[in-house]
Amino acid sequence: MSGQQSPNGSILGVLGFALAGFLVYYFTFRQPSTFTIMQQKAAELNEEAPLMVDRITQFDSAVAINAKTYRYYYTVLDPQAEFNEGEDYTETLLPIVTNNVKRDTALAFFRQEQVTLEFFWFDSKGSFISSVAVTPELYQDEND
Repeated sequence: MSGQQSPNGSILGVLGFALAGFLVYYFTFRQPSTFTIMQQKAAELNEEAPLMVDRITQFDSAVAINAKTYRYYYTVLDPQAEFNEGEDYTETLLPIVTNNVKRDTALAFFRQEQVTLEFFWFDSKGSFISSVAVTPELYQDEND
């Protein structure tokens, strides 16, 4: 009986080969998770920070909170700007930011993945000014 393999040895060989093939495929071809991509986008953006986005607004940082929430932090640097403590600026900011989220091609990934984009603003002393959350319901057109 020399030269013959036992059935158990053949089965184990096939299973081992199948497992090795799966592991190679899994680690070579699998797509990164949405959260991983979001973390990478935040890291790339944060390498550019701080960055002036207009005459008085500085982008400070971005962070992926989870697979469905991404947050941006800004500082308003205008020393003449007066913000009333406790005043809600959401009514003013939300339509402007939502329009930007709808149109900015750099945010297409977030729209596709239906991520809520949160924006936080602080004054130059670090005091909170306002925040808005742009949910998929706000930035998706009725036609989508």
